[in-house]
Amino acid sequence: MTDTIHILGNGPSISKFDRNEWPDNHEFIGCNFSDTKLRPDYTVIMDVKPIIKLYSGYKLTIPAVVSDRCDKHIKESKRKLPHDAISIIDTIKMVHEKGRKYPMNSGHHATLYGINKHAETIKTVYLWGFDSFWTDDIRSNSDVHFRNGMTPRVRKPVASEWRQYWDEIFDEHKHIEFIVKGSH
Repeated sequence: MTDTIHILGNGPSISKFDRNEWPDNHEFIGCNFSDTKLRPDYTVIMDVKPIIKLYSGYKLTIPAVVSDRCDKHIKESKRKLPHDAISIIDTIKMVHEKGRKYPMNSGHHATLYGINKHAETIKTVYLWGFDSFWTDDIRSNSDVHFRNGMTPRVRKPVASEWRQYWDEIFDEHKHIEFIVKGSH
């Protein structure tokens, strides 16, 4: 159990995070194909696109928590994943509120997973690399795996809904100090 978790998003400002500045008793949770140099304890994957990438020979070397949607895809796919492509440590339900076009992203789910895992001790959550707090550009370092590089992806409706989900998480967990790190 820890009282501090770090959620490692994939926005350009993740470059501000230095794992060596933080004690090992904190928990570090990645999102999607988190950079292994960040040394996350595990990563959270909610979308099927990263899972599909694993069929092409990519190996995720970080243990993963996956969505029920990803788990269903793996189980129902006619193609079988190589046994060493991913190490799944847990499966969680994807939150997609009725009336909203977009579901929570990996960062939201990683945050809630970490909070629930450490419910008795959690005091502080650092959010790194979540540039959609201050911009509508939702580009991600994971884009190099799923799209044509790190081109701007300005999607105001997505970023706006993501900010609404963050507001709800902050409101629901007022006893926790949330610290958003990055450039703004």
